[in-house]
Amino acid sequence: MHYSQPRYHDIIPLTKVISPSTGIESLPTFQGINPWDGLLYSSNGGNEFFTHEPNGEWTGKTLTLDMGTWPWIQGICFSPNGHMYIATYDPDFLGGVYQFITYYSALNGHFLGYIDVNAYEGYNSEELQGICYADLTAPNGNRVQIHAVVLENHLFERDDIKFKSFSASQPEIV
Repeated sequence: MHYSQPRYHDIIPLTKVISPSTGIESLPTFQGINPWDGLLYSSNGGNEFFTHEPNGEWTGKTLTLDMGTWPWIQGICFSPNGHMYIATYDPDFLGGVYQFITYYSALNGHFLGYIDVNAYEGYNSEELQGICYADLTAPNGNRVQIHAVVLENHLFERDDIKFKSFSASQPEIV
């Protein structure tokens, strides 16, 4: 089997956005691409996501989520069923024992649920970083669809990278 090397494709410069709730103009961070509409979704944290054309230009529209997210959005992905999964990190929530992947309807921002990701604070603290959707079959035959990257932060050595995958009892609704 032949694999090609990844290659640089392009930079997508995002244009500034104006929050409808605060009126503040800012340059948001890029988060993900919705396969349903092909738009780029960006955020500055909180519960507003801005939609951009594939060239990075803001459409002037936002997707407002039912429930706010935690202060640090570490990444988002979309499932083919139109669900938006958001990896969030807040070291102060529940004593830093869990971090969360929250998920919403990408159509109207309705909160659908959350996945708790076991992580811990301390000397070798863990930090939920990235997230992606890939419909794979685990060695035990279960389908796993949501995959997260967790960094194990070390003070005096290189960080370890962990991959955590999540499956649903009804994979067809992910």
